[in-house]
Amino acid sequence: MRTLLERRHSFVALSILLLSGSATADVATFDVTNIDFHVSALNGLPPLGGSADYFGSARFTWTYTAGDFAGGTGTLGFITNPFGGSPGGYPVTNTVDLSGFSTTLAGSTNIDSLAYDIAVNFAPGLTGPTSSTMVSGGSFDLTGAYPGLSFLSGEFTGTITGGQVTVQNVPEPANVVLMLCGLGLTGLLTIRGCIQRESRH
Repeated sequence: MRTLLERRHSFVALSILLLSGSATADVATFDVTNIDFHVSALNGLPPLGGSADYFGSARFTWTYTAGDFAGGTGTLGFITNPFGGSPGGYPVTNTVDLSGFSTTLAGSTNIDSLAYDIAVNFAPGLTGPTSSTMVSGGSFDLTGAYPGLSFLSGEFTGTITGGQVTVQNVPEPANVVLMLCGLGLTGLLTIRGCIQRESRH
């Protein structure tokens, strides 16, 4: 006859195996590098030289259930822009999906003469936790200053014309770890039971 303790151990092992088969959330982190901010105007006028390109970066996470990457949700971690503009303490609205992301001043595109709007598009869209893609377009409206020329400041507007999206980490599914723990415990209990039965004979 199995002891009460053995039954409890078996129940724990079975519970771990069942949990490993249930839906668990995984998180993939993506880096967006070499975001090309193509300036078309500074304070409504053509910029120095008629146009200019400067570069920024961003990072976002995508949380999803194993087997349903497309049904996940995204969170923007940070975005840097070459003009040093920031929301200035005002709340921002961030939107992230598999085809791009955007950040904007909540409720307005211009608060107290502060512009802070960036939209970045991907093509093709991300399809999985290890996928990569390219930045295909977008736009920006930012208050800041020319890199290295702080005296030339104001509202920069233009388009996003390039960049790369790459995965930063490949998530280790949590259910794999749980399954290994469950199988290991089940194996130990099986071996222990065999040894005890042999010792009784």
